[in-house]
Amino acid sequence: KLHRLAAYFFKKPLKPDPYNRFISFVFSKNQSNVLRSLRFFEFKTNAVYIGRIKPYLDTDFHVSDQDLFKEALAVPNLGKLLHASYRDPVLKRNIPRVFKLVGCDSIYKKLLRSGNVVVSFNDHTSYNVLLNTIASASGLKTVYIQHASVSEKFPPLYHDYNLLFSEDSLNKYKRLPGVISEVLCDLRIAAAQRNNTLLRPSKENSILICTNLLDDPKAVLAFINRTAGEYDIVLRPHPRDKRREWLEANCKVSKNPSIWKDLNECQIVVTNESAVVLEAIHTDKLLYKAAFFSSSLDNYSYIKNGLILREYSDLDSIVEAIAQKSLDYNKSKLTYFIGDMDLAPERVAQFFNSIP
Repeated sequence: KLHRLAAYFFKKPLKPDPYNRFISFVFSKNQSNVLRSLRFFEFKTNAVYIGRIKPYLDTDFHVSDQDLFKEALAVPNLGKLLHASYRDPVLKRNIPRVFKLVGCDSIYKKLLRSGNVVVSFNDHTSYNVLLNTIASASGLKTVYIQHASVSEKFPPLYHDYNLLFSEDSLNKYKRLPGVISEVLCDLRIAAAQRNNTLLRPSKENSILICTNLLDDPKAVLAFINRTAGEYDIVLRPHPRDKRREWLEANCKVSKNPSIWKDLNECQIVVTNESAVVLEAIHTDKLLYKAAFFSSSLDNYSYIKNGLILREYSDLDSIVEAIAQKSLDYNKSKLTYFIGDMDLAPERVAQFFNSIP
């Protein structure tokens, strides 16, 4: 209680370093991981963490949901905004998000200064779109850093400068006129590779199952029950997947914040539609695509572009493939999806130094 009281009265004021023109905004764990990777390559930036995600450096700033709520309450025309929101069928179902956006609008305008270069790690959430709108209206340069694999359904690139994972990303993204796009590499994998995160041996006969929100828990649990007697199983649901069915899993359910810890533990990875495919292949795991977890999906084009060679539509066929240690991917295609890791620090510095 004393700690909370002290934090309330002595919270660090939001005063970014005026001698550093870069200011980065972080809204999720994945985005935080990308920022950490950039800093591993000596990128210097002010950083503002918004919402539930907490900073990992003392020099960073945190704006909690409570802070945003207070900022929103101080907005003179809040009542009119809420009234208009209640009349909109979509916004009416998202009033907490409306409050958060109003608070973000106030925070952005307080923090941004002339000469800032604004860095975002997402280009399609309402919070990031609002940030870009305010920054651009103030004449500030904006930068988008890719934070996850993308599909062709993503919106066109609209930030002034865009740093992408790979040729795959460049080919999928459409671009508005005048924007600059540069391919580097998957920063998360590059940083993990350079700090030796990937060198730990894994257990024999161990399977990591990575699910997403589209997967049917019944199908996943059936696979676990079928294989648990012969293999050590680790289930890693998507971070946003809080379904209670996973409590029934006859195996360890991972709580690790980092995918690398789970990958280091297991020899085999089973998933359907997940970007963990890239990390698994990079670390030479045996990988199997379980289409029967939901349906045959290829939004990331792993099958289309020859990275994954086959998928499994039933339980018997995937169990047999695992037993035979079938190699179901073509690793020579991986660079197309994650970029070239060579000279990453130099290329990160070159990218940011090129921004006038």
